[in-house]
Amino acid sequence: TADVEEWTPESPPNDAAQENWTSEHGEASIARSEELDQQYDQYEHTMDTATLARSAEAQQDSSVKITKQDELNSLGSMVEEDETCMDLDSEELEFGHK
Repeated sequence: TADVEEWTPESPPNDAAQENWTSEHGEASIARSEELDQQYDQYEHTMDTATLARSAEAQQDSSVKITKQDELNSLGSMVEEDETCMDLDSEELEFGHK
């Protein structure tokens, strides 16, 4: 019969056609689901690789920052020494003015 050949979820119940439709669409949806799983795994792998690359870059950046921080610290201690000298000079200047 024509009813058995074509069935959609909106159609009135027709067990044989419904089973047929469900199995066809079920297989299609399982295949689609597996395809999506593969795509997601691939995406996840790509993101992990990118994250690893970024974290390696970040480690390089942080080691550069540490080096720069060391430079700044040594400059800072030099500046502090200069300030000590400047303090002495300014005191001498104040005494000179008075």
